[in-house]
Amino acid sequence: MNITGSLRNIEIIDLSNKDQKINKDIQGKIDQDSKNISSSNETLDIKIEAIINPTLEESAKKVNDSFTKHGSQPKFNAAKLFNVMDNELTSINKNISEYNPSIKSTDWDFTYKNDKLQVIGKTLSENDKKFIQEKLDKSVVMNEAVKQYNQSVVDYYQVAKDDYFLGHGSKHGGISSSKVYVHVQDQINTGILPYKKLMQETINSYGKVIVPDKYSAAITAPEDYLTASIDTYA
Repeated sequence: MNITGSLRNIEIIDLSNKDQKINKDIQGKIDQDSKNISSSNETLDIKIEAIINPTLEESAKKVNDSFTKHGSQPKFNAAKLFNVMDNELTSINKNISEYNPSIKSTDWDFTYKNDKLQVIGKTLSENDKKFIQEKLDKSVVMNEAVKQYNQSVVDYYQVAKDDYFLGHGSKHGGISSSKVYVHVQDQINTGILPYKKLMQETINSYGKVIVPDKYSAAITAPEDYLTASIDTYA
């Protein structure tokens, strides 16, 4: 029997190479499973974090909403309303000049007291004051604009203890972070704000029309007239 010849026809299988391939396949599968597990764990960690601390996106939204309510929106509204009030005041001043040309614009102002507009002016006669008061009372535009402006002032200055906008740094707008304002509407309703003076100071600083990039003064103007309370919240 020719054993040598028979062996030539037998296919020799290198099991070591096959084992290497199997090992690589297995290792690749293990590595992939590890990546999947790691990825799953990261996803699980994020889900757990979201459950434990639902903050991330929710808090960002609250901060943004709060900033809009107590910052950008009242500032923008105040600027628009000052323009409306100033335009209406031009019409009222025209009526006053026709009634009594000797009345100067500096002779009078108006405030908001006991839920209504009120004329103020030490040099005005009673008849002149009555005439101006009637013009103010009849001006639906002025009355509505002042009420909306007052609300903007309240929204800007009065921030509750749990409000997300408290972390505003040294200042937001014109308000020092060390100041907390309470009962702002009640303060306004005592007649502390001289609207003509506030408008004139703002217009003198920024021009007849308060453009969007220069509107802070319209909302920061009342700060000197409001009383702040330290460490007291609404």
